[in-house]
Amino acid sequence: MEITDPTARFFYQLMTSKKPKEKDGDNALFIWGLKYLVGLSFFKISGKYYDFWRWSTQYYPFSLLYQDRLFHHNNQSVNKFMIRLQNLINKANIKTTILTGEYGGQFCEFYGTFNKKSDNTPDNIEQINKVLQEKLDTIYTRENKKGFRVLVPTQMLVSMEVLEN
Repeated sequence: MEITDPTARFFYQLMTSKKPKEKDGDNALFIWGLKYLVGLSFFKISGKYYDFWRWSTQYYPFSLLYQDRLFHHNNQSVNKFMIRLQNLINKANIKTTILTGEYGGQFCEFYGTFNKKSDNTPDNIEQINKVLQEKLDTIYTRENKKGFRVLVPTQMLVSMEVLEN
């Protein structure tokens, strides 16, 4: 997974910087620990920010902000459906993360990645397809460059009240 947000990328690099060796001294170890804690704090604060906007966008005038974002109150049904897809896939003992989606004419596409690069195999994609079709019927899974994509018929999402007509 590639982090596209420059701020998040900066703090992620702080968290994943290489741990100094003992011969580098105590100061280097202290600075490394400080970098890790600063990066961790950024992501914890971002999580609280996300929850705040999810709550606040249900009220006017905040409802006019960020309407295209997943955390917007009007998009909660889609967010819950993405979490449901991810939980169904995780029951097959394949750890994944569904990152984003697109709305098309006949299908909605959800894009996901495998948490381990070694899991990105055609057999696992076939297993995901089998699990999702067993539970949700007409859902298709295809291989993607960096993971997989799940194709869900738009009409199915409308009937499940995930999307509005």
